[in-house]
Amino acid sequence: MKSSILPFLILLLSLHVSAQDTKYIDSLKSDLVKEQHDTSLSNTCNRIAEAYRYMDADKNREFALRGLSYARSANFVRGQGTSYNLIAQSYENKGLFAEAIVYYDSSLSVMRSISSRKNEANILLNKSNVYQKTADYATAAELCMQSLKLQEELNKSTKEKTEGTENNSDSFFAERKFPTVQTNEKILSSQQLSEM
Repeated sequence: MKSSILPFLILLLSLHVSAQDTKYIDSLKSDLVKEQHDTSLSNTCNRIAEAYRYMDADKNREFALRGLSYARSANFVRGQGTSYNLIAQSYENKGLFAEAIVYYDSSLSVMRSISSRKNEANILLNKSNVYQKTADYATAAELCMQSLKLQEELNKSTKEKTEGTENNSDSFFAERKFPTVQTNEKILSSQQLSEM
């Protein structure tokens, strides 16, 4: 009994997820008609391409190419890099790994040119996945390590910025005397609030 229910539940769940994706795509397509600026058109096409990523590789590539065209006409460099990455993913999903590498390289070049280290780390990891699929494990491992190194640098940088902010806020609150707060007809001083 249990074994016959499981496939039914999986089918039902996949139909539900597919319906949600279709609604999202339809919503983005209606936004596409309303957009007037090439930068916005590029971003919307890229979001549609991303939504099609696991559903339809041809539609994924079609919208990524449209996004690339709009990004080029607006000289929207980040949009171009994103489009190249999405095109690469469409080729990867179709098993066309050589084409995927070419577009990942283009995306990587663009993202490096604008110092987008987070995107660079993600693209290196995407590229690593392609090499893993082609059984070039040494290259896959090298790319994965490069991605990891970038991610660690980004995390360290973010942590240092956050720690600096925490220190500033601690000193700000330590030096201030705040007014009393009235709640439920009872007045609490800042001293009483800190004891709570």
